[in-house]
Parts: sequence; C-alpha cells; structure tokens
Amino acid sequence: KFYNGSIVKAITTVYPEHRWMLWMFTQTRNQFWEDAQATIRKQFFEHIRQQKRFKTLESFYQLTPKDVLHYGGNKLLKESEGSVAALVMAAYPDHDWEPWRFVTPLPGWWDDCANQRRFLEKHVFRTLGYRSLNDCYNLTPEQLLELGGICSSPT
Repeated sequence: KFYNGSIVKAITTVYPEHRWMLWMFTQTRNQFWEDAQATIRKQFFEHIRQQKRFKTLESFYQLTPKDVLHYGGNKLLKESEGSVAALVMAAYPDHDWEPWRFVTPLPGWWDDCANQRRFLEKHVFRTLGYRSLNDCYNLTPEQLLELGGICSSPT
C-alpha cells in the first residue's frame, strides 16, 4: 500500500535522520546502481575505505572485484564489466589516478597510445631513471612486464 512495496523507500523515509548505506539492503531495485548519484557511489567506496582501513586513496589500487562484491557492489561491478579501476576513478574523479596500478585493468585503457605514453613517462622512465628517449635502447620487454606494462611477450 505504501512506498510501492519498497522496503528501502519505507525504512529510509521513516528514519531520515539515519545515514543509510543503501547498497547494503538485500532488496534493492535492479536499477539501483544505474540510478545512483555520484554521491552514493562515493559513499559506497568511503564505506569500503573505512572497513578496510585505507589511509589514502592510493590504497584503492589493491581493491579487487571480490572486495567490491563482499561489500554489496555486485550490480555495480557488473555495470563496469568487472573493472574496479573504472568504479574507483569515477567515484574520485579529481584524484590523479595511475590506472596501470590497479589490480584489475581498466577496459580499453591500454588501447590508447596516449595512455601508453603516460605509463612510460610517468612510471617506467622515472623508475628506471631514464633521462632521454635514447635510454630506451636498453629497455627490455621483461622490464616492461615487470613494471606492469604494455609488452605482453618478448619480441
């Protein structure tokens, strides 16, 4: 009769003073994550951050799809094709993320040459102490793989 059969709507309306974690309800609408505002998505990741005792945003690099599922983000994870990187980067868009550091890759990220260049310049060249592109003559596919990068097999 009331709230169109929605437990979530009923409870949150009756107790508006409580800070609800809407994703924790077992009965959520199928469209919940699709309709969820950016603030709700950020609250979801802030909840994970608190539960896992992440001190900095960089700790999200170690977050796995299993973690997201554990905290109730199964539909959210499906929406992002299993990419934790895409979800976290969308929740914190002002942070300067290094997508190659995530446990699960960002779909299609490596396909863009500009992203490959960013990875090389911001990570590989700095890590290896390269000062010019001429230093690349000594770079091996194994080094790129070890640093998380763009060569899938030695050529």
